Amino acid sequence: MSKASLLAISAALGVTAGSLGLATPAFAVQLTLVQDEPYAPAPSGWVDLGWKVEGRAGAPLGEDYEFAIGPDGAQANKTDDIYRDWNNGETVDWSFNWDGQTAKFTLAGEDIFYSLLNPSPNIFNGFSLLTNVDTRTYDAPALGERRVEEGTAIDLIVETLNGEAVNNIFSNAIGQGEEVQNLSKKFFSSSETINSLAGTVKVSWLSIDPNEIKARSRVSFQLEGYDFNGEQTSIPEPTSILSLLAFGAFGIGSVIKRRQVN
Repeated sequence: MSKASLLAISAALGVTAGSLGLATPAFAVQLTLVQDEPYAPAPSGWVDLGWKVEGRAGAPLGEDYEFAIGPDGAQANKTDDIYRDWNNGETVDWSFNWDGQTAKFTLAGEDIFYSLLNPSPNIFNGFSLLTNVDTRTYDAPALGERRVEEGTAIDLIVETLNGEAVNNIFSNAIGQGEEVQNLSKKFFSSSETINSLAGTVKVSWLSIDPNEIKARSRVSFQLEGYDFNGEQTSIPEPTSILSLLAFGAFGIGSVIKRRQVN
């Protein structure tokens, strides 16, 4: 069947060209920003999957880690971590994979893991992105009273979901002044079950390196997965669409024949 014929039949049936894969992808991922309130809990009905990834300013060299994974990110019960000092303004690639039992976070080729005791019964179809820059004064060992510099920024971006490109999925925070915590937390829902995410993260500053002053989680990000209990909408396979079109074309032909007979 020609492309023109498919378009003509689809118009008669109310099927878009995009759903046929003729002009736009048939299986495009739909991500929806559900909530953008920094201090609010997860949306009603959202169930966390039991894992969290956290990246933070840390401390220089091998004194303290910069990335961790576990049931609560970088807290005391973390299961794996990565030591990697930040470079000012450097964009670092990351990826995340989930198979229902094991969460794997990869940063610049280095992997960290967290496995649940039992496979999760929940569907991974939502996630939150959190970024934080806290310029409130704190006491740093051997450094005296220090604070993260105003203008320090962290940017966490998701670029692909299940290998498909997504746009405008990010969280970023920037130090707004002295004695202020700037927190951004966004919740996104997905039109399809999530197996993998990938993107970039970047920390930048004006003159004071938050890693050097041991800012640790005062400059940080978090990635957490959820099941939002939403109904998963399946998109017909191309063969199913063609079958539907064929059935519809048969029906249209039958109507035309009846009108000719009458």
